[in-house]
Amino acid sequence: MITQAILDALAAAAQPRENRPRRPTSYKIAHPPIYNGERTTMFRPWWQAVEGFFRYHGDSQDHEKIAFVGSRLEGKALEWHQKMEQLMGNNDTWAAYSQEMEEHYSDRAEEANAYKELEELKYKGDIQAYMIALRALNHFARMTGEALKKTVDQAIGRKICDTCAFRTHGRLDNDVDFLAATLDAGLDYEERQKRFAALNFVSDRRKVQYSTDLMEEREEKRRNRRGGKSGRKEKERDERRKREDEEETGGRKSGRKTQQDQGADVWRSTKDSLAGIAQHEIDEHKSIAGRNGCWRCGNQNHRTF
Repeated sequence: MITQAILDALAAAAQPRENRPRRPTSYKIAHPPIYNGERTTMFRPWWQAVEGFFRYHGDSQDHEKIAFVGSRLEGKALEWHQKMEQLMGNNDTWAAYSQEMEEHYSDRAEEANAYKELEELKYKGDIQAYMIALRALNHFARMTGEALKKTVDQAIGRKICDTCAFRTHGRLDNDVDFLAATLDAGLDYEERQKRFAALNFVSDRRKVQYSTDLMEEREEKRRNRRGGKSGRKEKERDERRKREDEEETGGRKSGRKTQQDQGADVWRSTKDSLAGIAQHEIDEHKSIAGRNGCWRCGNQNHRTF
């Protein structure tokens, strides 16, 4: 059953336009949407619209606010409103009514989800975008104090935190001042990063222009453009020198190998090469071949190992 306050509000709205009190303004504000109180309908955005409407209509009385909110309800929300009117009657105030409604329809699951999303929110190189997302989530999460500062510091990183501490010269106890100082520090940090990136870009261009690789590439192109006999002669001379060096190196290696024991390619050690030979034979071969001979067979033209 619609209460007398709602009937009075509807009756006042039905009066002729010329009898209504006029407001000294040239624009209008839209009415809040209808709220049904279902779990699938978010309460907080609707309640923000209601509060904004009453800020515009600042001269509204308590009974007018309660009646207006009742006219924007349906379903379960309207049933709750009617029970409140039966319980409180004409003694109800807007402060008590709004407090009861916020506590009854508070989106606890929504607040918990927003709190979790706020903790997981990361700074991705744009401090302004981060702050906008932070304020939007924190409107529902209602994070304040040390929890808010810890969450922001972990998200923005040490460099911006150090910049903020340097600029503020100490701790900020007020959340509003803290967020403002963090925004300024982030903007300063991003500006410095842009300048560093510009300097690195110029430096990289200079490296490419004067690099040794580029100079060698230009010299190679110049030699190729010359072509003719001079280029071929230089190439043939380089190849001839390379073959001579390889032949000289190979000859030295082969000469050394002929002087060394041929068993070096077979035995891993002197002990392995003498395995299976009696000791008296080894002593006899030593006396015949000497230190530079073979103790395995007694010949002097090669070594044991």
